[in-house]
Amino acid sequence: MINKSEFYSTISKIVIKKIRYTIGVITLLVFIYSCNSQQPELLEGKWKLLQIEYEDSASGIWKTSDWMKNGTGTLVYKSNGNMTVEFLPENFGIDSNAEEYAYTASYKFDPTTGLSKHTRLTHSNPEEIGKKVTRKLEIKEDTLIMFADEFGLRLKWLAKR
Repeated sequence: MINKSEFYSTISKIVIKKIRYTIGVITLLVFIYSCNSQQPELLEGKWKLLQIEYEDSASGIWKTSDWMKNGTGTLVYKSNGNMTVEFLPENFGIDSNAEEYAYTASYKFDPTTGLSKHTRLTHSNPEEIGKKVTRKLEIKEDTLIMFADEFGLRLKWLAKR
């Protein structure tokens, strides 16, 4: 038969092992989360459009696109999983044919593949609401390079932090 002292000693050892295990699991989870959250932090913030390019099918060379040439663009990725993009042509507000292109979306970014998947919540073209699009992203220093494959475009953005 076990006396009280041995019983409490055994229980104490079991409790201490469980506490150590729990602390170890929590530490591991915090480490994994911090590793996974560092890449998206590079994406978060406001970006200013530098250039829109298309790949010339004959030469394979990226050339400046006429779409939104001399216009402005703003891209914002937020930590809450939402993003917004807006393009304003050079003559927006002056020329009645100059139309804004904009949408907001929820997004999921996978830093291992560089893919950002957008689910459009609003759009300047109501037919695009709810559509899902994927963007390949590359971050080089303060520049974000975004590939919009369905348009055949490469967009370059400068961080505005």
